[in-house]
Amino acid sequence: MNRHSFVFSCDRPALLADCVAGLAPFSPVTVIDDASTKPLPKVDRLLKVPNRMGRAGFGNLWQMAFNNAKISKYDIVLFSPDDFGQWDIPLLERYLKDLPTNRPWCLNYTRDHRDICWKYGPNNKVLHTEAGTLRGMQWMDCGIVINRKALEMLDYKMPVVPERWLARGISSGVGKYLSEKLVRSGVSIWQVPISVCSHLGNECSKMNPKERLEVPIILTKALRRTANIATMPERHDSLLRTLESLKGQFDEIRIYLNGYQTAPEDLKQYTTATGPNLTDNGKFYWLDKSPNELYYTMDDDLIYPPDWADRLQREAKPNEIVTWHGRKLRGMGQSYYHATDGFPCLRDVDKSVLVDVGGTGVMMVNTNTFKSKLWDSPYKCMADLVLAHEAAKRRIPIRVLAHKEGELKLIEQPPMTTIYEKYHKRCPQQNALADAIWVLKYGKPKPNRTRGFRW
Repeated sequence: MNRHSFVFSCDRPALLADCVAGLAPFSPVTVIDDASTKPLPKVDRLLKVPNRMGRAGFGNLWQMAFNNAKISKYDIVLFSPDDFGQWDIPLLERYLKDLPTNRPWCLNYTRDHRDICWKYGPNNKVLHTEAGTLRGMQWMDCGIVINRKALEMLDYKMPVVPERWLARGISSGVGKYLSEKLVRSGVSIWQVPISVCSHLGNECSKMNPKERLEVPIILTKALRRTANIATMPERHDSLLRTLESLKGQFDEIRIYLNGYQTAPEDLKQYTTATGPNLTDNGKFYWLDKSPNELYYTMDDDLIYPPDWADRLQREAKPNEIVTWHGRKLRGMGQSYYHATDGFPCLRDVDKSVLVDVGGTGVMMVNTNTFKSKLWDSPYKCMADLVLAHEAAKRRIPIRVLAHKEGELKLIEQPPMTTIYEKYHKRCPQQNALADAIWVLKYGKPKPNRTRGFRW
């Protein structure tokens, strides 16, 4: 298969060197440089324009790449800006392996939080690959892999970006107008579930000034996966069953030992910590000191499916906290346990849904976007509300992902030993914290006389 990479650069030699080095398995690499004034690293091939084209001329640089691809008849072509790095080319290869060879396609190889761009969104298509499920989209950004059939459908020509668009001075228009031409030409555009690279630059988009700071493109596959559990001596046997179900899913398993002086012998293979009784907040003990992690929080009375960690990682958006359990609040002055709309981990949830409070027994957090000293909260035995309150302050959404009844199994406990059984009849602190979350998210109180909890 005849493959080639094109990298667009401009006066960022260090980032360019990292980008090109990471793309070595997808070489040769041609750098199309926009009149850099700084010395450039050695590359396979360099095409340098003498005069700076900038944002308004970015489409001309793409046309240079298209012209070269046409002459050389490349079968698969990758396009990248110079500030993409930490490439996982084996992951990219797994996506490409299952794309059709006889039909035109374009693959967005980065995954940020956006479903909609330039008013274009996903379509109803999906394609299952060895590395995960690709979603059909109606837009592409400037990090793509495209096959020769798609380039031929485009006639190797960039669409002309209207002057009225360029006059706005916030975007080159390449992504928007190339997206439109791809869709009109019948080219399938696909979106990866997990990025194959990271965005390493610190320059922000003028169209979306805070985009890359608030929601960075992160190579989530490269992040460590950790399991984090709080337990107590009465749950020891139950905990061992939970741990058995987690085998092979995590790089590290950590356990906060409430009520222990030292770790029992059969837990010494895991990372443990002892100290004051943090109750269920103990699962957050490592959250504020663990960068570059997919930080999973779990309970010691559940048996998890063998693909559970993979599924949360695959389906999560970079700016979201994801879980299999949650509640929507109905307003202020309501009973937290008995006047909310629930999406339970032990029953069917047919489609993913945003919630106000997520269940921390089945949760995943990306510590590059959410890190906090929650273990030190004065609120005990209400970890779900503690995390939800902090997420509301930071405007980080919490999503319950779709799942089926029976995938997660409950380990029965003695009567009156669970947090729900102890507090559901009288829960003033929980109600107060739920009200605080409501105010942070929705402002003034919502009149609501509806009673009754709905699962």
